[in-house]
Amino acid sequence: MHGDYYAAAMSTSSPPAAVQQVAAALAGLGAAGTPVPGPPHPLPDGQSAVRTHVFEAAGKPLVVVCAGHPDPVDLAGVLGAETVRRVPPPVATLWTGQDPGSVAPVGHAEPVIVVIDINLAQPVVLWVPAGAPGYAFPTTYSELLRITAGIAAEVGKLP
Repeated sequence: MHGDYYAAAMSTSSPPAAVQQVAAALAGLGAAGTPVPGPPHPLPDGQSAVRTHVFEAAGKPLVVVCAGHPDPVDLAGVLGAETVRRVPPPVATLWTGQDPGSVAPVGHAEPVIVVIDINLAQPVVLWVPAGAPGYAFPTTYSELLRITAGIAAEVGKLP
């Protein structure tokens, strides 16, 4: 899914431990892509860089994958939760073992609920954060749903 450039970039330095955990999780789940320094700039047509956000729903970690900003009210409705709230960065790190703002939807020590915005179904390739700043992995919407056992829902407010 990515070219020789990315394989060469990965071999020049050792990625952070969180990225290595994400890479191991992706391999174990049979994903086609692996974490690389990226995504490429500029993104080719049909590709999109996405964001992840960490929330709490009924005391459990929730990772939301979307292009913009998820609405907690929409998330609560999707999950049937009374409330959903964004967690502060230290809590996100504690729950995921990954850097806030770079949290991957896989590779966590404990299970997390994953919600994936249905608006991401259009791009052919999605570049998803891979656990540390400056790293992402390429995937497709359908593969992302499969490897995360994610919930597909309309939750993202575009930037």
